Amino acid sequence: MPSIAVLHGKEGTFPYDLIAYIEDNAPKGVSIDRIEIGAVASSDKLPYDVIVDRISHCVPFYREVMRHACLTGVYVINNPFRAVPEKFFGNSVALKLGIDVPETVVLPMKEWPDYIENGDLLNLQYPLDWSSIVEKTGFPAVLKPVFGGGWRDVYIVNDMDELFSFYDRSGRKLMMLQQFINYTDYLRAIVVGKKYVRLAYFDPRHKAEPSIKAYPERELPFSNDFTDSLIEKSCRLCRALDYDVNSVEWAVRDGKAYAIDFCNQVPDARRDVINPKNYDWFVEKMGDFAIECALKKPRLSLWNSLDECMF
Repeated sequence: MPSIAVLHGKEGTFPYDLIAYIEDNAPKGVSIDRIEIGAVASSDKLPYDVIVDRISHCVPFYREVMRHACLTGVYVINNPFRAVPEKFFGNSVALKLGIDVPETVVLPMKEWPDYIENGDLLNLQYPLDWSSIVEKTGFPAVLKPVFGGGWRDVYIVNDMDELFSFYDRSGRKLMMLQQFINYTDYLRAIVVGKKYVRLAYFDPRHKAEPSIKAYPERELPFSNDFTDSLIEKSCRLCRALDYDVNSVEWAVRDGKAYAIDFCNQVPDARRDVINPKNYDWFVEKMGDFAIECALKKPRLSLWNSLDECMF
C-alpha cells in the first residue's frame, strides 16, 4: 500500500491542510501521516514511499535521515542531496541554460574558520582587486550570502564605503556581489514537480516593511508569450538544479526578465503571506505531486558515482 509522510516545522496550517488534501484526494489504499523520527540505524528502512520534506534544510539530523531514506528507496521531496541553496552555482547554471541573470561575483570570506591556517590560503589573491569587481556589477549592487534564504543579510550597497562596511560585517559568511536590476515588475514563480507553475507578483520589500504584502493581488499585464517564456524557464531551471519544489524570482526591466533568486526549495507556505489563492493552489499541487510520486515511485537521483556502482 503506497504511503506518504510529511516532515515539517512550525509553518502554520500548511502541513495539516496538505495532509487533509491528500486524505480527501488520494486513491483508496494510499496512506498519509506525519512522520516521527528518533534515532535511526544505517540498517533501518523508513516505512514510507514518499516523504514531503519541509524542514531538513534547517535541521542537520533530519537531513542525514532523509539522505538515508533515499538510499532505502524512499522518494523525498525535495532531494536532500540538493538541499544546500548554492546561489552562485545556480547563477552559473542559469547562464549555461541561456537564461538572463545579473552579473554576479563570489567573494572570499572576510573571516576564516579557526581550523583554516594562512598556509591553507596560499592560492588566495590578496588584497582583492575591488575595482575590477565593482566594474562588473556597478552600483547600486546587492551583497548577499551564497548560502542563505529569507532575505537575511541582504544589503543594497551604493558605493565602495557601503560595500566595505557590510562586507566587513559578514564575518564567516560566504558572500556574493550582484548587479542590481532596477526593475519595473517583480514576479515569483512557485514551481511544483518541475512542471506545475504559479506565476504571481511578488514584493521583496515586505521583509523590511511589514505593511507591504509579499504577494500583491494584481493581474499580470504581460502577453501570454512573455509569461509562457517565464514558466518554461522556471521549469528548466528546476530540472537542471533538480528541485521538485522551488520558487524562481524574476526582475523585469525594459521587457527583459532576469532570474534573481531561484534556490528556494521550501517556499513560504503561510496563507496570510502568500494570499489564499496562491495558498490553495500550492496545497493542491503539492498534494497531487506527492500522490503521483507515491503511485509511480520515480527514481530519485543520488550522485553519479553511486549510480555507476549499482550493478
